[in-house]
Amino acid sequence: MPYGPYGYYMPHMPHPPTLTPQPPPAQAAAGLSSPDVTMSHNVSLSEFCTKYRLSAHTQEKLLELDYSPGNEVIETLTEVDWKETGLSILASRSFMAAHRNFCELIRTGKWNQ
Repeated sequence: MPYGPYGYYMPHMPHPPTLTPQPPPAQAAAGLSSPDVTMSHNVSLSEFCTKYRLSAHTQEKLLELDYSPGNEVIETLTEVDWKETGLSILASRSFMAAHRNFCELIRTGKWNQ
């Protein structure tokens, strides 16, 4: 009688599953946007806020968050997080629209055009 690795009877030992080769990590991540892409520029927070007409109050709150234009980690903030920043719903949503637009322009190389 065949016994398995743990000492119990195993009437049939199937063959190990065939593994599908996975692409190297660099190729697997090629379809994903890298945060480095949206952070590879020399745009200051002040310039960002001026370009997108964000208020001095919004700029101050973004500075407190250590936000740098293009830092996509900001997208993980929840409604509760935004309330804690002291920004109104409209100010936070206006900022997020500007942030997403900025990231898209950086990704496509159209920021300076």
